[in-house]
Amino acid sequence: MAAQAQTSPISSPSAAARSANDRLLPLEVFINSTKGGVWTLLERNGVLYAPADAFEEWRLNHQPSAQDIQFQGQPWYPLSAIPGFDARLNFASQSVDLVFSPSAFNAVRLTQEAALRPPLSPTIPAAFANYDLNYTTSRSRNIGSGVDTQDLGALTELGLSGQWGLLTSSYVGRNLISQDPTVSASWRRLETTYTRNFLDSTSTLRLGDSATRTGISGRSVYFGGVQFSKNFALQPGFITQPIPTVTGLSAAPSTVELYVNDAAAADLQGALGAFHH
Repeated sequence: MAAQAQTSPISSPSAAARSANDRLLPLEVFINSTKGGVWTLLERNGVLYAPADAFEEWRLNHQPSAQDIQFQGQPWYPLSAIPGFDARLNFASQSVDLVFSPSAFNAVRLTQEAALRPPLSPTIPAAFANYDLNYTTSRSRNIGSGVDTQDLGALTELGLSGQWGLLTSSYVGRNLISQDPTVSASWRRLETTYTRNFLDSTSTLRLGDSATRTGISGRSVYFGGVQFSKNFALQPGFITQPIPTVTGLSAAPSTVELYVNDAAAADLQGALGAFHH
């Protein structure tokens, strides 16, 4: 047997409350020919109602203007208020096939959920030192003289880190073991920088010596002072450029496969209604 969609105006809650023709129908529900589970529907005065949990499970948008009724302490919403509604009852198999228009369903996103940032481990104070040594020796080929020249150079970096940030300082050493009395050993400081990252705001604070980070058309500027800037490297999965959007509408359960540059990017089985990526 088939029960056609109700097109008459929905009865007001006060009129429905006075009705004595309430009937609970435990049925196997199909949504646009797709299994929707076993649900108990309420029939009152020839109108089918479903609980709010069913609308959420079926991804249906019930109209805000639709008047609900109270039954067994919970609200029930009329299915006839959904666009394109049609119901086909089969009492022999205790099932009902509910048909709705594609616009009645919530949109489905074909993107994966963004990965949550893992919790940070406790900060442990640390110190480190980096060094690069360069040793050269040479001998003069002048006749009657054999003078050897030796030179040792060093490039070093010292650092301290903790919950307060990172402090680094680099130095360069020249002529550290030179035997030439006219050349003396020397040390020179290169860069001293204090860096503090703020993960919540994806930004970085630098005090001391640093260089600006520019795009393709810019040129880096070396400076000494204060710099506070965005640093998206703190969140590697964050996309900073606009991405294309693909939308579609499926009137029947379908399989949607999305390819980007001939590579599979998303796969949605049983898509019904609106979808976008």
